[in-house]
Amino acid sequence: MVYSGKIYFDQNEKVSIPYRCKYFLYFALILKLTLFFLILSRHDGYKLFADKVTDDEAPGYSDVIKNPMDFKTMLDKLEDGSYGKGSEALSRLYEDYLLVFDNCALYNDTGSEVSDEASRVMKLLPEVFAMALASVKEKGKRGRKKKNKV
Repeated sequence: MVYSGKIYFDQNEKVSIPYRCKYFLYFALILKLTLFFLILSRHDGYKLFADKVTDDEAPGYSDVIKNPMDFKTMLDKLEDGSYGKGSEALSRLYEDYLLVFDNCALYNDTGSEVSDEASRVMKLLPEVFAMALASVKEKGKRGRKKKNKV
């Protein structure tokens, strides 16, 4: 058998090397997004945003909040690929992260312990998001070859 740039898993299945590289890069991106998310969520020391809010915990929450979001749901969406790929995935993750805190501000009174904790955690977002975005962009640049000018 002559090597033709293909890897054969069995006689019926062929996967090209470029496809495998794209799959690896996609996996690496999901891993980076998950790490980005975990860095942010670990700062939720009281675990206020870790799980879905129930009406037992917060009476009338479902009447006020029509689009609930929590860190567990976000992690599930990361793991099942619901956010998509590349910068699109990072953007959707960012939107859901903001939604968690928008919902918190909508339901809780200004100056309450919950809203103060939300403000503290929210202040970390720009720096960590910028680092994650730079990492995603850098990963894309590494794969490109520069052409020599003659």
